[in-house]
Amino acid sequence: MEGRSKDTEKVLADEILAEAKRQAEDVVRAAEAEAKATVGRAVSEAEKAHAAALREVDQRVARDAEIAEAGLKHLQRKQRLAAQGQLLAEAFDKALERLRSRQGFDNRAVLRLLAVDAIEGIPGDTVTLVLSPADASLGAGLVPEVADAVRKKSGRAVTVRLSDRPGAFEGGVMAISADGSQCVDNSFAGRLKRLESELRFEVADVLFGKDQ
Repeated sequence: MEGRSKDTEKVLADEILAEAKRQAEDVVRAAEAEAKATVGRAVSEAEKAHAAALREVDQRVARDAEIAEAGLKHLQRKQRLAAQGQLLAEAFDKALERLRSRQGFDNRAVLRLLAVDAIEGIPGDTVTLVLSPADASLGAGLVPEVADAVRKKSGRAVTVRLSDRPGAFEGGVMAISADGSQCVDNSFAGRLKRLESELRFEVADVLFGKDQ
């Protein structure tokens, strides 16, 4: 009986050891599977993070390129506008120089037109006309012509007087009210400056074309 009991114990012990071995192997396999899954997830996440980082870099490079391109376009436009502005300024300067030279047009007729236009902006029955030093000699004959032209154009009977002191401008006229409170600057420079804003686009079209 004692021998059988020992055999039974050995069988039970072997079975217990075998079961323990099987359980250990299951645990190892499960651990290995979990480890592989964990590594797989880590690799996948790393790949995703790497791809996201690459996309971010690409986007940043694209944004930087867009900013650089926009900056270049802005600089080019700024330079072009500066060049165009300089050409426009030169065009107006040349126009003013031509007026000051009094060549290519009837200066007396132009003075008369400028005087009539200036007087229309001055209320009252008496207006003082101021000429440039270069045109002061025309004053005596020009004054009655201007008064007559104003009467014919608007029906106003205006007494036009000539200032005994020429103005500090190089051409054109200025008109001053009797009390000195109002003045219309129709000198060549003053008139051209007021017209510059509306003429600028027309001059730009001529110089650079309508699409610029």
